[in-house]
Amino acid sequence: MTTREIITALEGAWNAGDGEAWAANFAVDADFVDVVGRIQRGRATIARESQNIFDTIYRGSTLRIRQVSGRPLGGGFDLVHTATVLTIPAGPLAGEAQAVQTMLVHDERVVAFHNTIRGDIAAFTGHDEDLVSLVLGLRREGGDHVVGLEAGLGQHGDTKRAEHFLGD
Repeated sequence: MTTREIITALEGAWNAGDGEAWAANFAVDADFVDVVGRIQRGRATIARESQNIFDTIYRGSTLRIRQVSGRPLGGGFDLVHTATVLTIPAGPLAGEAQAVQTMLVHDERVVAFHNTIRGDIAAFTGHDEDLVSLVLGLRREGGDHVVGLEAGLGQHGDTKRAEHFLGD
């Protein structure tokens, strides 16, 4: 199965609300990090957790997946980045959500998947002016790239905020 075929199969499985078909694209021992940072290990777990969201918060949703980039890493591994638009018809999450994914593909299956929801800085910070300043300061320190939040918070000595975001 090519990367394009995997992406097409993932999109079709999501749009059918079929957790088993979604998970069939993953290796038996795949690692999957969802948009809220939970690590799901193994195809069976991925199938179960996917079906849970297909039956509840994402019932009737549609997903469009576009490959952004891909490159071989050697040893039969390919690194693939995708962008998605999820349309949710009803419920507390109704509307559109955009995300980006990183996939590691080997032997025609996804062996690692990381899903990151896209959002704007105002929503992320809850309109917290201090945090906006902090994040913008991190952008300046890291050039055009945001340096790691953990490192940035530590550098700025803001341990309360670090504890809040890092859960320590």
